[in-house]
Amino acid sequence: MNLQKDRALHSLDTLTGLLDFSLLYHLWISGTFLLVTWYMTWLLFRIYTTEVYCFPVQSSFSEDAHQCLPKVLSSKQPLILKYLALQDFALLSQNSPSRRQEVFSLSQPGGHPHNWSALSGECLTILNDLTQKLIAYQEAVSSNGRIKPQSVGSDKRPSSSGSSATSLIEEPTSWQTPRVSMGPKTPGSVFLRSSVASPFTPDLGSPFGSPAMKRLTGTLDPSSPWHGSVQSPHVMRRGPKLWTSSLGAESPLNGSPQSGPVPVPSPVAGAQKPSIVSLWIQNRQEQVKNVLAKRVLIMYLFNKLPEASSQALFAESQAHIWALEGLSHLVAASYTEDRFGVVQTTLPDILGTMLTLQEAVDKHFKLPHASSKPARTLSSLVDTSYKTLRFALRASLKTAIYRITTTFGEHLNAVQVSVEHRKKLQQFLEYKE
Repeated sequence: MNLQKDRALHSLDTLTGLLDFSLLYHLWISGTFLLVTWYMTWLLFRIYTTEVYCFPVQSSFSEDAHQCLPKVLSSKQPLILKYLALQDFALLSQNSPSRRQEVFSLSQPGGHPHNWSALSGECLTILNDLTQKLIAYQEAVSSNGRIKPQSVGSDKRPSSSGSSATSLIEEPTSWQTPRVSMGPKTPGSVFLRSSVASPFTPDLGSPFGSPAMKRLTGTLDPSSPWHGSVQSPHVMRRGPKLWTSSLGAESPLNGSPQSGPVPVPSPVAGAQKPSIVSLWIQNRQEQVKNVLAKRVLIMYLFNKLPEASSQALFAESQAHIWALEGLSHLVAASYTEDRFGVVQTTLPDILGTMLTLQEAVDKHFKLPHASSKPARTLSSLVDTSYKTLRFALRASLKTAIYRITTTFGEHLNAVQVSVEHRKKLQQFLEYKE
């Protein structure tokens, strides 16, 4: 290529070329413009997608039933639609008496509160899911991060083939591929224990697998000489063979099959025990790894931060906040607006769910690594609101319970709840919580 090189410009592969102030200034201008453009694009997209949308509570036409608020919340929809539906649910419970009447209305004919049942049921499901996550997280932390192993008998699955051994083995997850089907005479606990304890699982479906291992698992080919009631590994069934290892034996192709058994092949060299040098090197590597893992700087750079798991647990708490606000406002408004008493049938479940969630949240904030106050966040281009969602959820939960207890007062003593929940309700009624 006949390219003319400008001798007056410094080359970028030299220190003088990299310290060119004109080049640094243009790079800074271009980077700033690109960053501001990306941020404005993300901000406009966020404003557009989070715009408030008003879902109809009920529709007079069956063609538009899938667009109604109860249907959107209860069906499998994209996550952004569920967030918008929960936001609209929280807003209608606070600012729209006419739409609240549609929630409290009964179906015609039949007289069933389908709207209230669908909305309250979905909100309670969301809150119960968060409660279960918090309880599971607290159990894992209390056991020093180790999940309690489940017994083999508790994980039994029904088998279509009627095999008793396959029902004892835990089914693989969606990202795991079962490689071996266990035989009916092999206890499942043996393979379950070996799959957990051994770091390497042999590929029994491979054509290079060991015949002894295949016989142990009961996955032999019926045409194999090992198939059947042969008990000794040195006894082979006679059968047609394409070749023989002995030089003096006649070839089976000539019509005279081999009369003696084929000798068992010797183990390959790769299956031998590792040498002392390799073992010493592995031990040294483990020692160095353990020493480095105890250094504070190394742990800070490569380990997960203490509050990262707690923040991830409450990363989607905005939906729970809207569910709490919508339920509490509707329950409070039902004291004067619910003419048919549809809310009173689910009031014990709502109070029980909120009080159970509040107990789980309080226990979570008492964990050693969970901070009780939100940290100061500096203004930046990165959205850090997820770090304070757990504190907003705790405040919204307590406010929702106080909103209900303040509205109903002593009438809550007639609600059927457990003894522990009644004590908690009494503390809220006395403003001691």
